[in-house]
Amino acid sequence: MKGNDLNRVNTCFTVGYTIAMIPQNLLVQVVSARIVFPAMTVTWGALTMCTAAAQNTSHLCVIRFFQGMAEASTFVGAVRPFLPLSLSVLLD
Repeated sequence: MKGNDLNRVNTCFTVGYTIAMIPQNLLVQVVSARIVFPAMTVTWGALTMCTAAAQNTSHLCVIRFFQGMAEASTFVGAVRPFLPLSLSVLLD
């Protein structure tokens, strides 16, 4: 990698994460979280292993895009339970 390649790869991840946040939230409301979160974790892990096979920056961008989509489900599981608590602290 050279030049702005790392920036482009990180942008691909962020775009995938941003695009998938709302669909992942809706998916968790329809399908049980005990199914969605482990499935996304396994998907994320498999994509992480695929980064070792990336031959160029384009391959890495595609993998990181889908990795961002898989990681978007963690926002629901990690932040949502604490959201009412944090809002009550801010409003007091």
